[in-house]
Amino acid sequence: MSNKTYDRSQAESLLPLLDSILREIEDRRKILRSQESHKAKIAGSEDAEWHNLLADIADNKRQLRLAEEELTRLGCSIENQKSLLVRIPGQAGESFLWQPGHPIQELQPIG
Repeated sequence: MSNKTYDRSQAESLLPLLDSILREIEDRRKILRSQESHKAKIAGSEDAEWHNLLADIADNKRQLRLAEEELTRLGCSIENQKSLLVRIPGQAGESFLWQPGHPIQELQPIG
């Protein structure tokens, strides 16, 4: 986990990069769901299609992991997997929440 923190202006400047990363994550997840469904349909065939599909699944899982690691390097995390709600670490204990298509929200520290 990164110790990076951002003020509101810096957090807002991250949004285009976060949007790109989240689109990559969402796209990879959709592809993996489709591939896993296809894998279930051809299970047991052990032919070239099967082996190519397994290789494609492994590659997509790797690419998904790399996109998620990029968020971590930025100090950010996905708070809600379904809605892709991202937490951006703020300064002095505050943080920001953002999801594509919505304005950034500032969370004040408790206490």
